[in-house]
Amino acid sequence: MNQKHNPLPPDAPVPVPPARRWQEFRIRYVPVLVFLAVAAIVAVLWQDHVAPAHISGFAVAAQHEIRSPQDGYVSGMQKWPLDVVAVGEHLLTLQPANAAHLQAELTIIEAEIEALRAGLGPAIGPQRNLINYEELRLTWMQARIRLAEDRLTLAREQREFDRQTELFDQALISVSEYDATGTRRDIAAMRVDEQGALVESLEQRLQSLMLPDGMETLSDSLTAAVQVKERELEAIEKRLAPVAIHSTVAGRIAQVYAEDGAYVRQGESLLRLHEPEVRYILGYIREPLRAIPEPGTEVGVLTINRRELVSGVVTQVGNQLEPIHEILRLTTTATEFGLPIRIQIPPDTPLWPGERVQIRL
Repeated sequence: MNQKHNPLPPDAPVPVPPARRWQEFRIRYVPVLVFLAVAAIVAVLWQDHVAPAHISGFAVAAQHEIRSPQDGYVSGMQKWPLDVVAVGEHLLTLQPANAAHLQAELTIIEAEIEALRAGLGPAIGPQRNLINYEELRLTWMQARIRLAEDRLTLAREQREFDRQTELFDQALISVSEYDATGTRRDIAAMRVDEQGALVESLEQRLQSLMLPDGMETLSDSLTAAVQVKERELEAIEKRLAPVAIHSTVAGRIAQVYAEDGAYVRQGESLLRLHEPEVRYILGYIREPLRAIPEPGTEVGVLTINRRELVSGVVTQVGNQLEPIHEILRLTTTATEFGLPIRIQIPPDTPLWPGERVQIRL
């Protein structure tokens, strides 16, 4: 006799097979869990590798501008970007400018010296030695004027020779024109050498005739006039002398602003040098200013290129918002502002000057 199953109570739920429950779980909850897990992973990756740090900064090394101490022409420039220079190394020579103005000043001084010579007049007795001394002194000054004029001529011929050399290298002038320019330059150099030897000889003779201390001199007005003209001549000689520009620091040349033959004015930039060592990190806290560190706070400096985290110490915090350095700007259309902070890092930190970093509080 077959047995019959007991019927379920009328209010009992219909039993659901486990396979059906698992299917419903996968449909309802698994997508949500997967979405949350992926979102968490993306957030971590974004925070650690993609998203910009709350504070961005860059490595700063000392920069030095070499400026022209006077108006003149650049010559002897043998340094170019990326060249390494040492302290005291010769960089270039600055030749004097304003040749026409200096020539006019020399002509005026020479005329005034001739007037002083004529004012000496005849003399007898002890005054004769004094006048001979003053005449030799005036002759020495005139020789120095000639030497200054010859140096002006040599500088002009040298610039012309440099210009003709560039044209000759480009096959724009003939050999005869190039040789003629070189000959004029050489003749001007010979005149400078000869006149320099004459000035040196006259100076030696003048020293041999130096008057003993306490010996009577010519009138005060004449002596004062000669001294004034001598000081004026010395001032012109200093302006005529080439100025050698040397490096005051050790570093690497970042930019050359003036090449050979270029005319520069006083205060104009000639070269820019960068020191190789990073001195500090300059960072900017963008708005909104949620966390502002105090001086002495330890921070983490994450290098973007090497992905290394090094420790640093905040040394200074600005007292106002300032334009963010162009290296760190997120856009070039508008000026961004931030609160600047300076961070000191260990001296052996492997950073390139100008390298961007992320700063973590």
